[in-house]
Amino acid sequence: MSGRRPLQFTARIYQVGSNRCLDVPVSISRALGGQRYLPVVLTLGRARRRTTLVPRGGGRHRVFLDSRVRRAAGVDTTDQVTVTLEADPQPVAPALPADLEAELNRRPGRLAGFQRLSAYLRREAVSWLEKAQRPETRAKRIARILELAEKND
Repeated sequence: MSGRRPLQFTARIYQVGSNRCLDVPVSISRALGGQRYLPVVLTLGRARRRTTLVPRGGGRHRVFLDSRVRRAAGVDTTDQVTVTLEADPQPVAPALPADLEAELNRRPGRLAGFQRLSAYLRREAVSWLEKAQRPETRAKRIARILELAEKND
């Protein structure tokens, strides 16, 4: 994976549901390693953010632009923008809460399935779990995360 040098491309922002995103050229995806989920550092104007390229099919990826990035860059849907991507040298992996880690380890393949999720999905799952206020809710959320990990196994 080259991914060490910044890679630049121009694309038009479009909307999928309520999300704004850009299609990443196949050549950029390949240069960044071409794997399923690609942790990157995105620069758009003065905005810089760690994020993950998500698969779109056919070796292509999509990158979602959150409102903070769009506001900082002064752009939105239909704008043509130039983006710089770099492979993230330290993708953020969330620390697993002890109870979730124990359950993932108790079931064959679940930890591996969980680790194959994008860094973003892992962070979101852990954050969602940590927001549970009651033990019953936490147990239900752990069960749901285990289902997600099983589907990705």
